Amino acid sequence: EVTKSNNIIGLLLRPVEEIKGSIYKNISEMNIMLNHYLDFIKNEKNENLDETIADSLIQEITNNYQNISVLRNDSKKVLIRKNQVKRALINILDNANKFAENIYLNSTIQNNIWLISIEDDGPGTSLTEEQLVRPFVKGSEQLNQGTGLGLSIVQKLIKLNNGELKFGKSTYGGLKVIISFEIQ
Repeated sequence: EVTKSNNIIGLLLRPVEEIKGSIYKNISEMNIMLNHYLDFIKNEKNENLDETIADSLIQEITNNYQNISVLRNDSKKVLIRKNQVKRALINILDNANKFAENIYLNSTIQNNIWLISIEDDGPGTSLTEEQLVRPFVKGSEQLNQGTGLGLSIVQKLIKLNNGELKFGKSTYGGLKVIISFEIQ
């Protein structure tokens, strides 16, 4: 009798602990999301334009990734909010790094347009362009990490620098992210 009661109590308590764990996890993720968003709001308007050498910035960022091939990296002075652009590129590369074995980057400057193309050989996504940049939408259930704010913030950072963000299918099988900036 006592053993049966203990087993029943054990079964009843286990789901409660699992539910508590899930609630704590969700609260923790919400805190992370809010902190990311608050950091973004605080910093977005305060940064000044910097004269930056495009190829140096790309080199600085890509040095942190072992699985990236920089196929082209044009050099020219560009006037941008360097930290914002850097943060946006790092977010995109971090996403690619989570899902792909290889990342390919092209940075070209022609006719006052700086075009950065980032492709990978990962699984790609079934989400639309609009869904990819919608706040709190996560790109994949296979990785239960991230806040769902990354690409939404990336889009805002790119727009703050007179840029445009687009997505497509990579020739390597994964996702292709194209960023274009008008430059003087």
